[in-house]
Formats: sequence, C-alpha cells, structure tokens
Amino acid sequence: MRTKTASIGYGSAVTLILLLSFGLLISLLLRFTSLSEQWLYWPMIICSVISFLIGGIVAGVKSKEKGLMAGMLAAAMVCFIILAFQYLGLETSSSLEQGILFLIFLLSSGAGGALGVNTVSAS
Repeated sequence: MRTKTASIGYGSAVTLILLLSFGLLISLLLRFTSLSEQWLYWPMIICSVISFLIGGIVAGVKSKEKGLMAGMLAAAMVCFIILAFQYLGLETSSSLEQGILFLIFLLSSGAGGALGVNTVSAS
C-alpha cells in the first residue's frame, strides 16, 4: 500500500514540476517575443498532455503493478490541485472545455502508467 501511495505522489510531483516548467517557458515566450496567447494555445495543450504522460510513466514505474490506476490517480490528484487553486484562489468555476481537457489528461496519464509498468516488467 505504501508503495502505491508513494508512486502516486511521485507521479503527481513530476507532473506538477513539468507543468510549472512548461508554464515558465511559455510565459517567457509570451513576454519576450511577439507571440500571442491564441498562437500558443495548442502548444500549451500538447505540453500539458506530455507532462501528464511522463508523470503517469513515473507513477507506473514506481508502482510496478496496476500502472493504469496509478497513472490515473496521479493525474486526478493534479487535476484536484488545479481545481482547488482555481476555485479557492481565483474564485472561478470550471467549464466544460476544462472538464474535457482533464479527461484527456487522465487518459494520457493512465496510458503513461501502463507504459511505465510494462517497461519495468520487461527489464
């Protein structure tokens, strides 16, 4: 049980660190170039999906079994943190578009968890 909880924590931490890193990079691009937010919308989504995928892989590698569940739980934790910050800190509610994105992030992280478990099992 402790290993599964730790794997979810590691996967969530990696996902948050990657999201913050990509966010910093994109904010620097917005600040120091003439790019607009509309142009960077899809690259932001792709970077987020990659972050959740890598976080899911880490969760799967650490859990060593049931990677799909570990990856999805890690993503659910990150999505909950984002929703809590949005609701409590910014006082805004979620939208249908955001719900669809969270579903894509859950699926991406679950796929990463399955990949992570299978890479450990193969070696």
